[in-house]
Amino acid sequence: MPNYTANSSHLLKVTARPRSTRSPSLRKAAANVRISLCRPFSRKTPTVVEPPPQHVPVLPNETDQWLQLKPGGTAVDGTVGAGGHALTMLSKLLPGGQLVCLDRDDQALRRASHAVGTEGTTFCHANYADLPEVLQELSVATVDGILLDLGISSDQLADRQRGFSFHADGPLDLRFDMSGGEPAWKLLNRLSAEHLADLIYEHGEERLSRRIAR
Repeated sequence: MPNYTANSSHLLKVTARPRSTRSPSLRKAAANVRISLCRPFSRKTPTVVEPPPQHVPVLPNETDQWLQLKPGGTAVDGTVGAGGHALTMLSKLLPGGQLVCLDRDDQALRRASHAVGTEGTTFCHANYADLPEVLQELSVATVDGILLDLGISSDQLADRQRGFSFHADGPLDLRFDMSGGEPAWKLLNRLSAEHLADLIYEHGEERLSRRIAR
């Protein structure tokens, strides 16, 4: 397996087998297929200076209270973002503990890796929906706590290149993970109004999706 370790932090390429296929023959053929779930990211400081994180965690005390982590334990921050909650969690796990940090946003992972540090941490460019496979690849059998801080962050809203904010001009990207998929502006140019309406209705639960798509 390729080695994606950078500096002294753990940056791992996690793989897992497909969960399901349509027929027994396809399932048998897929048994030997390995799908990459945790993609590598660069921890190096980018050539373009990034603004400091703006996102401030609002539930550090509640996180500490509900997770009740102890030194030597193992926990997961499935949406590490800028690393605010991760710092609180790691302070309870050390010495001897391990914190697995996931995020779909590789820019957020880079910020978090610098903010949180490398001792006792594993950073993974992956979706928290794939956490079982990620933990399996890391040989982590059990964890003492999992944190998911769902939703968009202040840093993503403030980045005009992401297109999430109404207050700044920029490309209409709208991807949490900018390393894959298509930006929204390409979809708007490529898809029919009917297809766009279906997407808006399915993912946005918007009853006026037809009018919006037109």
